[in-house]
Amino acid sequence: MTAEPKPAELTVFVSLFCYALHKQAGIAGAHAAIADQVEQGVNATWPGFRALARLRTLANCAVMFEGSTLIAKARSRASGAFLSTQCDLWVSIDDDVETTLEGLTALLEASQHGIAAMPYWLRNGSQVACDLKTVEHAPSGLHAATDMALGLAAFPRECIVRMYNAHPELMFAHGTQQCCALFLESVKDFRWIGEDNAFCARARACDVPLWVVCDQETFHDGRPYALSFDRVDRNVAPVK
Repeated sequence: MTAEPKPAELTVFVSLFCYALHKQAGIAGAHAAIADQVEQGVNATWPGFRALARLRTLANCAVMFEGSTLIAKARSRASGAFLSTQCDLWVSIDDDVETTLEGLTALLEASQHGIAAMPYWLRNGSQVACDLKTVEHAPSGLHAATDMALGLAAFPRECIVRMYNAHPELMFAHGTQQCCALFLESVKDFRWIGEDNAFCARARACDVPLWVVCDQETFHDGRPYALSFDRVDRNVAPVK
């Protein structure tokens, strides 16, 4: 597929979470490693930087690099940084996740319908974490979800604003930015609720649509996966 020319009006806020790279390079070497990976573009060592390079062919990108290993706080800070810009869309990328140019195109298109994510294998190697549901009149190429991993996902501004307004009790300051701890982890019914799971639960409570992109190859730690729209994949498992 040939990349379409960048629409001048499409500017996307991108948060690239470099926690794995940060661990590998260390505090002193992280900035140099990030700069090198950005310069390498689609030839970068880390998948997330290759995804960023492809995304830059589709949109103008304002990029935030975050190396914190406290991912619940890092994702929540990124949501506040996003709202402090004029961007209408936030794309979140983990450094070990990537998809093709076609996958990124599908992700951007999917975000017109709500929060959208690319599905991928979990590190346990045998399951894809997303809970699917059947809805009427689903957009082409998308499957509705009640829960999904957010290592490569797109968040429209109106969805994040709605969730911020619904959770004033979760607001916190980071420098001059007002952020909301939408990814705050918790325990419910003696079960640990991870940051992505907690976010999806808050999204559902606000009637924010959640969509999984189908039939597009996504790689997590180099392993490819594509959720088939024509069947419920037997490897898709409830998010734990």
